[in-house]
Amino acid sequence: MSEIELKLQIPAQKKNQIIKALHTLEAENIALHAQYFDTPEFELAQNHTAIRLRKEGAEWVQTLKGASADAMQRYELEFHRGASESAPLLCLDPYKEDKQAYALLSGCIDHPDQLIMQFETVVKRTFKVVPYHSSDIEICLDLGYVGKKGQQENICEIEFELKSGCITDLIEFTQQWVKKYSIWLDVRSKAERGHLIAREKKVSPAPYICHLKIKKKQMNRAILEKLIAQYTQPLLPCTAAIADQVAELAHYQCAETALSHLIQVITVAEIHTQKSSGLNIARLKTIKQQLSDYISLFELDQNIQPHVNDTFKGLTQPLLRMEAQLAHTMMSVETTTLLLQLLDSSHVGIKNFNINGGDFLQQLEYQYATLLTTSKNQTINYSDISRHDLKIYQHYLAIKKDKVNTALVADIEQYKTQQLLKLLSSVKMLKTDQNFLMGWLSKQLVVQQEYFLKRLKKI
Repeated sequence: MSEIELKLQIPAQKKNQIIKALHTLEAENIALHAQYFDTPEFELAQNHTAIRLRKEGAEWVQTLKGASADAMQRYELEFHRGASESAPLLCLDPYKEDKQAYALLSGCIDHPDQLIMQFETVVKRTFKVVPYHSSDIEICLDLGYVGKKGQQENICEIEFELKSGCITDLIEFTQQWVKKYSIWLDVRSKAERGHLIAREKKVSPAPYICHLKIKKKQMNRAILEKLIAQYTQPLLPCTAAIADQVAELAHYQCAETALSHLIQVITVAEIHTQKSSGLNIARLKTIKQQLSDYISLFELDQNIQPHVNDTFKGLTQPLLRMEAQLAHTMMSVETTTLLLQLLDSSHVGIKNFNINGGDFLQQLEYQYATLLTTSKNQTINYSDISRHDLKIYQHYLAIKKDKVNTALVADIEQYKTQQLLKLLSSVKMLKTDQNFLMGWLSKQLVVQQEYFLKRLKKI
């Protein structure tokens, strides 16, 4: 079986308001104490799998959870182990009869002694199932901690689980709580957080972005929701890590790439259908630009470090300010609402708005041809195109890197450096350091311009 739920983090200043709201709904309370198991090498965690024993009231329940290709859905198989004071021993026999469970547990299925307790969660859960339109949605407020002795993190989150009905109702219902309490979307599970603590890490690796494979049989089928799902899936763990300020450079890069692809495919569909998708493309572009600015400054700081002395203060403070600003952006009501809309679109599509596989490729080919024509006249506006967009064309149109493509990439790098010069002029930092960095970039721009002109001559 699988469960469909949305997990959101609660700002500290909104915690009491949400507690009161659930008290008004006459919600129930239950104490939950869970133990999570894995091999010493954390093989289950690496396979995005978790197995736990949880005491719910007086009874123990054993649960196996596995990730899916859907940010809202997870595989889940549980069975009751009876009431007792202490936790029962793990029993893996029931999983031998379930193909998916057997695959998730891999080599551990016949050797439960390989699994040891790695961490635990202690939670007070307040929950209530409420009707909404034609659906039943369970609200769960979890307060407590996750971790192991001496290393713990607080849990202050709210979950909305679809018990029956449709996903659109779940999204709409959640959006109402987002607007009222400023809660923000976080797809990271308690198990993931616990495994990170047990492994003494702050964040899981950034996901890898893959492109959709459009087969011949999909040419006449609606494809937009699949494309949106393909790029929303890797985006969500990255926005959560950025919001929590534990992200590494790879998370910022993954989020920027995913947003570029989302903007591209939605724009192509809007041009083809001559309709609005209803999604806030302007907001997507604003977030992508913030990410691009941060990545550009971060990469500049890394490149410059071997060439400076101890008196150079660098970009540390500007980068910290940008990290805080990006965290605020990812936690905002506007961004959370937009991410929920993307999730909804990736499941049920957009009403009266879609594009089939053949039309998508045809429109994309037209866009690429227009881009090439424009680039020959050197009047292209690079504010609306990035190197990530070229990867979209290369994949879906099966384009090999040619002379024109190489020149386009070179031109985009020029534009990127010009934008970075403008950005640096507005960044608060020591004037001497600022002048040094701008001089460095100006020299780099000259080299890039020469390289672009060489590439252009070969076309």
